[in-house]
Amino acid sequence: MSAAHPARPLYLELERGAVFALLDRPPASAAETAVLLVPPFGWQDTSSYRSRRAWARQLAAAGHPTLRIDLPASGDSAGGPRDPELVAAWVDAIAGAARWLAAEQGAARVAAVGIGLGGLLAWHAADAGAPIDALALWGAPTRGRAYVRELRALAALEAARATDPDGAGVPAGAVTAAGFLLSAETVAALSRIDLAAAPPPDGVGRVLLLERDGMPVDERLRERVEASEAELTVAPGGGYAAMLTAEPHEAEPSAEAFAQLRDWLARGERVGAGPARARASIAAPASADGAAIAVGDATVRERPLTVAQSFGELFGVLAEPDDDPAPLTAVLLNAGAQRRTGPSRLWTEVARRWTAVHRVPTLRLDLEGIGDADGEAGVLADVAGFYVDRYVSQVRAALDALETLGRPPRFVLFGLCSGAYWSFHGALADERVTAALMVNSRVLLWDDQLDDRREARKLGSVLKPAVWRRFLAGEMPRGQLLRTLRALPAALPQLLRRRLRSRSDAGADPLDVALAPLETSDRRLWMAFTAGEPLHAELERAGRLEAFAGSRAVEVVRVPGDVSAHTLEPLPLQRAVADLLDERLARELERQQARAGARTVSVRR
Repeated sequence: MSAAHPARPLYLELERGAVFALLDRPPASAAETAVLLVPPFGWQDTSSYRSRRAWARQLAAAGHPTLRIDLPASGDSAGGPRDPELVAAWVDAIAGAARWLAAEQGAARVAAVGIGLGGLLAWHAADAGAPIDALALWGAPTRGRAYVRELRALAALEAARATDPDGAGVPAGAVTAAGFLLSAETVAALSRIDLAAAPPPDGVGRVLLLERDGMPVDERLRERVEASEAELTVAPGGGYAAMLTAEPHEAEPSAEAFAQLRDWLARGERVGAGPARARASIAAPASADGAAIAVGDATVRERPLTVAQSFGELFGVLAEPDDDPAPLTAVLLNAGAQRRTGPSRLWTEVARRWTAVHRVPTLRLDLEGIGDADGEAGVLADVAGFYVDRYVSQVRAALDALETLGRPPRFVLFGLCSGAYWSFHGALADERVTAALMVNSRVLLWDDQLDDRREARKLGSVLKPAVWRRFLAGEMPRGQLLRTLRALPAALPQLLRRRLRSRSDAGADPLDVALAPLETSDRRLWMAFTAGEPLHAELERAGRLEAFAGSRAVEVVRVPGDVSAHTLEPLPLQRAVADLLDERLARELERQQARAGARTVSVRR
């Protein structure tokens, strides 16, 4: 779909809270069937987000108005994972979205496309009376209990990799995978759902069941649909893992699954059957201007924000307090190719908390090719694609837009991994940035030999006799040693060059040159590292941590604990980082308020 027909962001005002949605509209006349895309949960939602955006645009181009929603307590929708009756809230959101889609677009039929857990929920919503006339399920669990078991297996695998030893911090009866929590109550409610225990929901006339990378659909479910009056189609669904389990910058839309879905929808158009159920006369109200989000006892206002660029638009969600804002504005940047909601949805929670508690307007932003920003995502398949100047320019364009809107022109940038890199360089490039908060920075100054040098350093360590003694004594995992040895061919030249390079040949250190202006400026850099981060080790070896201890501009902290998790999956690590960020923002806010007070006194004098 071209940039001339962008998706329309909106909030559905439902009884249980606002549901964030994006509507892709056909550029010309619409088909009779509108499509509701119901997302999967957790990491699958994160990984497949950009692919589902591509699907929605292709469906709209084929004439189908297509609505994507964030389920309650996920993405940009209201709520949190510990909310009571969350499964009921999910079902209500799907029903409300289907009702709004039919009324708003005047569609004769609504087809719900559910992926992963979204398929189970869409079927359950139709069974509860949602106005859904056709169901397409891809990789959907038939039993909620089986889905919970799958998540518990993933959690056990994470524990074995030492990202969350012994499931520390997970409440009794709950389950967490990739940092996403299902409460004990939600687990129990899901476990009671069995799609094959009853015929297809009344009014659902057509069902598409897609296989999952060659895995056949559940035979019980298939037999149940075949015994009903609904028309059943079973089709291959290759590409599930590549779309839903890969890293976001590597995930690819499934061409096979989409082709099956497109053809199935087209057959429904040719049949031309009318709606199978009576339509509700009243749909939930929707607003494109924003929504009120409850955060504890406070309320924040959120609204979409776009920033024009030569390639299209950046996209973000701006959270603002319901009273006078603080003299500071925060911008949260993408962690790699994860959308604006951040790892495990942490950015959504941080933004709302900063806005509610500190009254700091906070924008969570998608940069080019990420989330809902325009641009080609394929350029990020190579990690070097993240570390280019244009992303810093885009950050500055967002600051310009916020200042034009009248938001306080003193900015805090926050990011993890590549987002930390953009925060760092945004602070260097723009004097409006008073502080850069950087978590698990991968690098401060990018060069194409970075990974080779790090592998060379690992190799140099492996060649030491003490390392082999540890391995032979069983104190080093065999896999760790083998991974390093496999890097030998590529890393050895780097190791030799590093050993032969004379220190006397080195000129001024580029990092010293970059940091020097900050010591005489008002800008501050704050870097936090969890265990095992290579940049922290490199700064320590270079003696920079000791030097930074005397700096007025740079502060480096270690997050408490020995858990190594770059994107903060373990719940205790999330809480520890959140506490550190809150404390650092409060300090920066106090500093800016003191400066504002000093200026006021000076003017009065």
